[in-house]
Amino acid sequence: MDTCPLCGIPNKVNFILKPYTAGPRCLSIDGGNLQDILSLKILESELKLPMPLREYFDIGIGSGLGALLVLQIFCKEQSIGDCLDRFRATNTFDIADKTLASRFSQDSASDNYQGNKYFPSRLYSHWREALLPGKHRSSTINSDLKAIFGKEETLFECSGNGKKIAIAATRSKDSSICVFSNYNRPEMSPGGHTLIRPEKLKDEMLIWHIGRAAISDPLSQKPFHGYYGKGIGDHKDLTNLTLWEQDSIWSRAKKPPDIFICLGTRIKDEKPAIKHPCQWFSDHRLQYDAKDIIELSSDGLSSSLFYLELIGIPLVNNDGFFCRAQIRCRLTPSQPAFMALIEWLRKAKTYFHYDHKTVPCVNRQLYEEARRGVAFSRYIEFSLVSLSDEIDVQIDGITKASRSISNCPYRLRNLIEDQGLNCVFGHRDHKRRYLEV
Repeated sequence: MDTCPLCGIPNKVNFILKPYTAGPRCLSIDGGNLQDILSLKILESELKLPMPLREYFDIGIGSGLGALLVLQIFCKEQSIGDCLDRFRATNTFDIADKTLASRFSQDSASDNYQGNKYFPSRLYSHWREALLPGKHRSSTINSDLKAIFGKEETLFECSGNGKKIAIAATRSKDSSICVFSNYNRPEMSPGGHTLIRPEKLKDEMLIWHIGRAAISDPLSQKPFHGYYGKGIGDHKDLTNLTLWEQDSIWSRAKKPPDIFICLGTRIKDEKPAIKHPCQWFSDHRLQYDAKDIIELSSDGLSSSLFYLELIGIPLVNNDGFFCRAQIRCRLTPSQPAFMALIEWLRKAKTYFHYDHKTVPCVNRQLYEEARRGVAFSRYIEFSLVSLSDEIDVQIDGITKASRSISNCPYRLRNLIEDQGLNCVFGHRDHKRRYLEV
């Protein structure tokens, strides 16, 4: 969109939006510390594509020091390596232990760190150095935050290259949970937390103000501009808040996201209720095996790069509904990682499985089209008995086991509605909803 349809002001910012039929990919960092940066660094190294980790997510939510990490990664578009280098600045705050620990603290902080492949020994010196105690005055904290986030930038003005960014805090006047964000939604959420959105842009809080408020300790510090950190609380608070936010932004009707990666603090003695999380929930805060949780996260992020779209309205026949569809990719040909993904799919001999059928992800024609700059589109056909039936497209070859692509299994009725194919009087973006095949 070149200009605003309301005021006519030119739009100079271009970014990629989440496709209508693709599910959200969520990252939340609750509290946060150095081990969380390291776990993200490890996860990034496990992914095979040459693109920053932030490009694998649609929304990032943080609290406490996790808020600073989310703002650096998504708003300032800093690499995980940059966050690691800047951790000395974020560690200028006097952070007490308060019996909290990171998911990786059980492995990384042990004396036997050399034997842990998920905590590179070359990083151990940085870890020890960054955790050295030190007290700094409030003015030093403020100057550090200004140096990182700028003096005059607001979160609402941050495009984040299309990524949704939210920071959880507590309102001092009534101790209620609130959210600062770069997007709009109804002021009150089903979870009871409030979106802070002033009527005038000039009243928006600056990014460094939000970061400063998010790390203000409600037990020992004064609120900053009327807000302070979310507090310790139950680690499930930010999990539920993230699910409510993604549900509100994209009208998910309580459908879970593609993948939800959680990092941050937890109570040391807390035990997980289940041995392994569900497929879409990757909780780095609890005591799962480090290797399994990294593989779960990596596979989920890789498989969710692909999503399904119908080509026109399904046809009704004697067997039910005959559907023509295409498997699309979130990456565009203009992105450097696009061709790397095509080469990876080809060399790994990957396949899509659906409706008792199997097709290669990349054939000769698709490969040649990708080299010419044509977007990824794998044509498929399938039949379903009713609108309530589901289609489950899985990918195999780039993941440890077959994994469903984005939003799958997908109920046919929901797929039609999400694409807007049920709009008799046209579609919200005024575009055609079918392609010639």
